[in-house]
Amino acid sequence: MPSPRVFISSTHFDLKHVRARLEGFVESLGYEPVLSENGTITYSPDAAPADSCYRDAASADIFVVIIGGRYGSSTKQAARNQRDFYKRYESVTRGEYEAALASNVPIYILVDRDVYSEFETFQKNRESKRIKYAFVDSVNIFYFIEAILAQRGNNPLYKFSEVSEIENWLRKQWAGLLKLYLVDRTSQKKLDALSAQVAELRSLNDSFKTYLQTIVSEVAPKVSKQLIKNEESRIRELDSYRKFVSNSDAVKLSKVTGKSLEELFTIIKNSQSCEDFVNHAFESEARRQVFSALMTPDEELLVTVNELRSGMDLHPLDQAPGHGNP
Repeated sequence: MPSPRVFISSTHFDLKHVRARLEGFVESLGYEPVLSENGTITYSPDAAPADSCYRDAASADIFVVIIGGRYGSSTKQAARNQRDFYKRYESVTRGEYEAALASNVPIYILVDRDVYSEFETFQKNRESKRIKYAFVDSVNIFYFIEAILAQRGNNPLYKFSEVSEIENWLRKQWAGLLKLYLVDRTSQKKLDALSAQVAELRSLNDSFKTYLQTIVSEVAPKVSKQLIKNEESRIRELDSYRKFVSNSDAVKLSKVTGKSLEELFTIIKNSQSCEDFVNHAFESEARRQVFSALMTPDEELLVTVNELRSGMDLHPLDQAPGHGNP
C-alpha cells in the first residue's frame, strides 16, 4: 500500500538532530520521509542536485520546512562563499519551499522560537544595519519568513523550542487533515443531493418573480417600475453575495485577513482604492505594510481582489496603495 511522502526541508548541519528525530517520527506514522541524507531523493545525472530536490519537493504529498538560524547554501555557486549578513540571495531550502508551494503541496512551517523573536525585531528595525542578531546568520531568513506570512494560504507556522513540540503539533495537524478529508467526502455527497433541489427552487423563484411583477404592474401601475427596479437590485445583491461566499478565493482571503466572509464582502464592495482595501482588511500596521506591497498588478492578491469585485459588477482597483482610483 502506498504511503504519503513527507519531504523534510531545512539546512543540514545545524538541524541534523531535528531532521533525524522527524525522520523517525514520520516513519512511526507509517509515512515515507524524504530527506537528502537518507537516499530517498532521486538525483538526475542531467540536472544539478538542487533541481532534483526541487522536483521531489514539488511531487511530495506533504512538505515540512524547518527554519533555524542558518539560511543555507545559495542556489548559485558564485554566492556560496558570501558571508555578508545583508547580501540577498536564494537558498536551496527556499527553492524547495517555493517548488512545493507552486505545486500546491500541503506545507507546514516550523520556525525556531528564538529566530522568530529576532524576526519581530527585524520588522521594527528593517532599515537599520547596526543591529547584531544573535541567532541568525543572514537577513534572508527574515525575508523568507516574511514571504511565507504574506501567502494567502497554505502557510501554517509553528514556533518551537524542542523537537517534541514539533512532533505533537504535526501529529495534531495531520490528524486534522485526515478529518477534513473525511468531512469533505461526506459533505460532497450532501452537496450533490442539494444541487438538484437548488436548481428546482431557482426555477420556482423565476416563476414567482414573473407572477409578482405582473400583479404589481396591474394593481399599482404608477409605482410598479420603481418597486420592481428596487427588488431586482436587492436580488442582484443577494445573488452576488451568494456567489461570493461560495468562491474558494474569497474563503482563502477570509482566512488571510481574519475577516468573516460577510465583513470581507462589505470591505471589497466599499473599497475605493487598494490602500482603502488594505486599511480595512488588515488590523495591524505590520500586516498592512506586508500586504500593501502585494497590491500591484503583477501580484496575485490584487488579481484576486479584482476578480471578486468583477463578480460584484464593480470596477477594478488598479492603482498602487496611496494613489486611489481615477
